[in-house]
Amino acid sequence: MPTVSLSKKEYQLFAELVEKECGVKLNEELAPLLETRIMNLMAHLHCHDYDVLYQMLRGDTEPELKTRIIEAVINHETTWFRDEGLFDLLSEKLFPRLIEEIATGRRSFIRVWSAACASGQEPYSVAITFMDCVKKSGHPVRSGALSILATDISQTALEEASGGEYSTQQMSRGMRSYYRKGFFKSSSSGKYQIVDEVRRLVEFLKLNLLKNDIAALGKFDIVLCRNVGIYFTSDAREQLYQRLATSLNRDGALILGASEFMADKPGTYRLESYKGTYYYTLT
Repeated sequence: MPTVSLSKKEYQLFAELVEKECGVKLNEELAPLLETRIMNLMAHLHCHDYDVLYQMLRGDTEPELKTRIIEAVINHETTWFRDEGLFDLLSEKLFPRLIEEIATGRRSFIRVWSAACASGQEPYSVAITFMDCVKKSGHPVRSGALSILATDISQTALEEASGGEYSTQQMSRGMRSYYRKGFFKSSSSGKYQIVDEVRRLVEFLKLNLLKNDIAALGKFDIVLCRNVGIYFTSDAREQLYQRLATSLNRDGALILGASEFMADKPGTYRLESYKGTYYYTLT
């Protein structure tokens, strides 16, 4: 393990590698975090030289090492029902329309994509919201009418998400008490386990939003890509939004984070809003 800090030049090389792999732009404020994670990785590999590690990462022979560096610097913090306006949009506008179309035979299923799902709170929150909307609608909608694809670049985050088990601390971050009582049960480890009825609605998949073939995922009625583009370079962000457009059904909706904004893009997106929450439809 090296005993000296990353030089500015060395930090820049690793930062550029991360940017190339997943589009995330690392500023210098993240240098201590990146250095710590790199040093931990080097200790695990019994590597004593930054340049040796960089050359290993730069090649295509060690994809798992690249993944570990990327996982180390990407923010996976999330909460339940994050941004109240989004869930008002889903429960009051988007889901009621889609449920009505299911009930009247105008569509047979609903597909939602939660991109960058981290440890799973977003897709599970969406699934719970849908089930609540079906109950309130009074329509006899079959359980398999909704499918949620939840993707992330981090295998570690996906493993936690697919387990559907959360600590008391995690549950304290945004989980509403009546949903906790109705959709979770106590696990043998003393945590909260989401019920199978909700888990069955969500499929988890490892995916790099800029490098993998997202066209192969098919079309979606709702795409959630929240608080992702803010970490990208402007070029990577533009590329991401263009790629997401190919994943939307004609009447679908793309929803970004509350602090993210994309102006109208003639020929691609039209900006819409509901009670102050913005979303995007295809032009």
